[in-house]
Amino acid sequence: MQLQRVLIIMHSIPASFIGLLVITSALLAVWPIPGTIGLRNALLGLMIVMLGWTAWRNRHGSMSLRWPLWPVILYLCLSAWIIIVIVGWSSEPALSWKELWGQWALPALCGVAGAVVASQAQRLGEKGRKRLIGTVFYTFFGLVLLHNLLDAVYWWATGDLPFRQAPVLYLPQWPAMLFRDESIWTTFNGQFGEKFSFVNNTFAALLFAEMIQRIMQKGRWIPISNLGLAVGFLSLILCSYWLSFRNGNIGLLAMLSMAGIMVLIRMRHRVSLIKILSALVLGVVLVAGAVSAFWKSDPRWARFAETFPVALDTQHHKAWISTRMEPYPLLTDGNPVDASAYERIAWMKEGSKLAIEHPLGTGLNRNAFFDGIDRKYNLGGTVRGGHAHSGVVDFTIANGLPGIALWIAFLASIAWIGWKAFRDGRIAVGLVLMFLISGFFSRSLVDSNIRDHVLQQFLFMAGLFTILANNNRSADDMV
Repeated sequence: MQLQRVLIIMHSIPASFIGLLVITSALLAVWPIPGTIGLRNALLGLMIVMLGWTAWRNRHGSMSLRWPLWPVILYLCLSAWIIIVIVGWSSEPALSWKELWGQWALPALCGVAGAVVASQAQRLGEKGRKRLIGTVFYTFFGLVLLHNLLDAVYWWATGDLPFRQAPVLYLPQWPAMLFRDESIWTTFNGQFGEKFSFVNNTFAALLFAEMIQRIMQKGRWIPISNLGLAVGFLSLILCSYWLSFRNGNIGLLAMLSMAGIMVLIRMRHRVSLIKILSALVLGVVLVAGAVSAFWKSDPRWARFAETFPVALDTQHHKAWISTRMEPYPLLTDGNPVDASAYERIAWMKEGSKLAIEHPLGTGLNRNAFFDGIDRKYNLGGTVRGGHAHSGVVDFTIANGLPGIALWIAFLASIAWIGWKAFRDGRIAVGLVLMFLISGFFSRSLVDSNIRDHVLQQFLFMAGLFTILANNNRSADDMV
């Protein structure tokens, strides 16, 4: 009977849309995997061809894609500003023009693709939206489950706990190693964990939104049972614990806190003050417990407090530029500072100074920080090609204060669409959009994510859920 229902549903959906869902799932799964640029571009190109062909076939249809007004205007204004900086006063115009395609135009194309995919789902009505949302959700769910399974196998095979590992991202290396009869466990080298934390946090945005939807409206947005949701939540927590990436866990806790606040805002007129206070206390206890678990799973937290003031003293310590110049400073126990925290803090401080020194920007460049430091201190190209581990810092140096202001306004305009959807009763889709925007921006303060595949995937997801969140909105808000 269940098989018959599935066949009926599949028959009612055009084959072209099913193919589009398959490509969407494949692209979302491949995006975070290193060394897959060719495959990503091939999938994206195939998606664009399919979307173009479908749009041409349906050009006389009754439903067309209407773009949200302010995000489009702000993105175009920001793009124009970036070009003005390149033409007018870029430090390296040739490099900035090259970056314009890969680091700005291509991600924008991904955003457009996400929006058009969502519009195709809208054409099919509720069944199309559910198939699309389910495809996105189960793709991220599958990646997180696979991560935990591979981590568990590694633990069983080696006896070592799989902290800070991202085995899903090691998979491309395995066929050649198995062919050479080499142990695949040597690929568990602690690389790429921060990349997979983006996957985990995106899954969290979808999962939390669905949970809140069911609590507040007693209805499903994603086709999954309550047991499946419970498995998803446990998988999410286990993935976060094993990854043990501070920035990812901070983002996860911030998302949990925001989710709780949004629920209280929505239910404040329907719930007594006692229940609201009880919920706040319970939320604080849960967050505190999660903080404690994350703290214990990452011993670097204990060294962070002492490292902080040392990192701010960028005049007397130069290891933040390069450890070739001098070694890391020592703490009171005689051991070096926490290298990650030391560098991020120092880079954020010096990057802010660079941005103030060049308030109109130095030209689009994903590595604007270290290229700027190299020029500032006349280092002859010895430290070029590095970023500040803060997307906001690099973006501000490259595009100036007007550029970062326009970028924040662009993100805020999308978050506002999510808030209106949430306020109007479309709980889950509004929350997902707000979670995506707030999560990406908060991570951009301490991670270099306004670049490369992370920006591409973010704009794809933002475009997709912006169109879904605008479903049934007035045409006055559209172009």
